Amino acid sequence: MDVLPDPACKPVDQVDLAEVRAMISELLGVDVPDDGTFIGHGGDSFHAVVLIARIYEQWKVELDLVTVLNSTPGGLSRTLTTALVNPGRTA
Repeated sequence: MDVLPDPACKPVDQVDLAEVRAMISELLGVDVPDDGTFIGHGGDSFHAVVLIARIYEQWKVELDLVTVLNSTPGGLSRTLTTALVNPGRTA
């Protein structure tokens, strides 16, 4: 995961889990619980690429395909929070 600092991006203390969950649920067309896996709820590589683009648009954080495919909404919100709190860090 590469984080690109963006001066226009407001600093945050924590990425809202509900916002990440809603983004994933809308994309997949199903209600994904906080601990529901991306792949287990119908996500595939195409959906992952779309989600990566939406996350970058929203938070200016670049995620890799494998991270998203193996994710849960809870895990992604923690990953995004970590990336935003530690700009420039690669995980």
